[in-house]
Amino acid sequence: MLFGNEAPFPDNPVCKRCITRPCRRLFSGRMYPGKMIAIHHSEFLSWPCHTPTLKPQEDETGEAAALTDEIEVLSGKVEITNPRWEPVEEAAEGGDPEIPLMGDRVRLLADVKNYPEGAPVSFDIYDVTESTPLRVATIKGTNQGGTASAEWTVEDPQKRGESLKLQFEAGARSKYTQKSDLPWQDKIRCDFVEMPDVLFHHNSAVPCLDEEGVLLGALTAAFSFAKENPDKEIVLFGHTDTSGDPSYNYDLSQWRAEGIKALLDNNQEAWLDVVDIASKVEDYQSILKSLTISQGWNCDPG
Repeated sequence: MLFGNEAPFPDNPVCKRCITRPCRRLFSGRMYPGKMIAIHHSEFLSWPCHTPTLKPQEDETGEAAALTDEIEVLSGKVEITNPRWEPVEEAAEGGDPEIPLMGDRVRLLADVKNYPEGAPVSFDIYDVTESTPLRVATIKGTNQGGTASAEWTVEDPQKRGESLKLQFEAGARSKYTQKSDLPWQDKIRCDFVEMPDVLFHHNSAVPCLDEEGVLLGALTAAFSFAKENPDKEIVLFGHTDTSGDPSYNYDLSQWRAEGIKALLDNNQEAWLDVVDIASKVEDYQSILKSLTISQGWNCDPG
């Protein structure tokens, strides 16, 4: 049995590399006749069998060497519970703060008791899409004030797509939390087509056919994008101002988007439905006047 400031074989040259410091992680014992084996903290070492001389290790001044290794003092049984997560950054406008997007960074957390400050804690992330969980990442964190934390970027290394299900657990000193779900949602990737704003009269869903050609320019830009990208869909959004009842404004926004879609689809019935629901006399007057100016037709209502 060795004390913390004792060297196992101070007179053996193989052991001299540890003679200058306490070697509390080395244990020795006779394994078979004629040999002695020592289990060191970094590797296995063996020497011919001899009787070791155990004596206190001294420095050059003749005084016993001071212990320098840090000792962790635990006040009780280590407990690690309550696995959870939080976003590292605020969700984008319109995003759900309760569900991170693929590629977002999240902070994994757990509560820790009877564990040294700054001590390491690991977080294991699992792909549980199939019946056998697959560990996809292990993130190292630390205990700070009784809370373990580490950051991870949500990813899909197995390319599961929409079927991917993620869980994680935290561990410290062979103690682990229960697995907790880590929800996610995929990002919607859009190509924006820059075009002029299409305007409407107040409370109308019929777009203004202006003499500057803004409406026709916007429709042309949408057609050009669709022709160059036949595998992509075009998403239309209608808007209103903030005056009036919010529920009516919501409906009016929808009608305006449907009106533009009817023009893009060359759908006469859908266009007439929009005109019947939300149009005004001034819409027709504006269209006729624009045609007079842009095309030279004699149809200005005055």
